[in-house]
Amino acid sequence: FRIRTIQLILAMDSSTHFQLVAELRMRLLGNVLFEDPQMEETDKRVVLSAIMRAADLGHHAMPLDVHTHWVEALAEEYAQQGDDERALGLAISPMCDRASQDIPSMQIGFMNLVVMPLFDEVFNLVKSQNQLALDTFGVICGQLVANHAHWTQERNEDACASQGTIDRMSDGSELYIPAPLGRVDSPRDGDDL
Repeated sequence: FRIRTIQLILAMDSSTHFQLVAELRMRLLGNVLFEDPQMEETDKRVVLSAIMRAADLGHHAMPLDVHTHWVEALAEEYAQQGDDERALGLAISPMCDRASQDIPSMQIGFMNLVVMPLFDEVFNLVKSQNQLALDTFGVICGQLVANHAHWTQERNEDACASQGTIDRMSDGSELYIPAPLGRVDSPRDGDDL
């Protein structure tokens, strides 16, 4: 229990995020998750760590009001760090300058790079291990996509207001193909997703 707890705490370290996602992806792509008794402990560590990491980032998939509350709190924490750095005469860390914080762009970038790829792999994990939970997790992923769309709209409105244009900016989501929104089978002709 102690070893597992330490593993899960260490899984919250952002420096190991991409390695964790890649490890889960490789185990899922190879269809070898929980197939080899010699890899059982590794599989448990990877799966539990991915679930804990998804929970840690879970506010991104919560209803919009809950999600924006957490984003505002985090943005304020970053801004306070920037204020402290400025007061100490230090260089202000990225995303911590209160005067130039671009919260919508910060969220879009973080969701595209970190959150959505993790949730996509956890969706694939649920799909391979627990079909009964797939629809529920699909709804969670749907909320993640809806929150992403919110920030894209916010950023586009901000950009249009400052540029006096109505051009649509890319949200970067072309780099990410989200999991189906609460639907596990492929649509039949005439069905909408």
